[in-house]
Amino acid sequence: LSKKEIGIDIEFEKKDRNFDLIKEKNFNLEEKPQNFYKVWTKKEAIFKSLDKTSFDLIKINTLNYDCLTCKISNGVDNYYFSVYSKNLKDLKELIINKDYSINMEK
Repeated sequence: LSKKEIGIDIEFEKKDRNFDLIKEKNFNLEEKPQNFYKVWTKKEAIFKSLDKTSFDLIKINTLNYDCLTCKISNGVDNYYFSVYSKNLKDLKELIINKDYSINMEK
């Protein structure tokens, strides 16, 4: 996709997750009232771009990072998708200059 260091994460929206436990262990106080899936996919994308094998996700404050995040829906299922690059300008140019599309067929 690119020679730039990027992180990508996509999550299926599940209704039966233990959100409180995950938030307690991985979200800082500023992030807890935010949409769970937006914060979680951002954290995962940022983490993946850092090329670390062991890192405490609570140390990543997603409010301090610019990520491209979207909710994808086919009318039945919802997915959250986040992409992070240290140079968001490069990432935006990469996406804008390509013909990428998301097709959610059943």
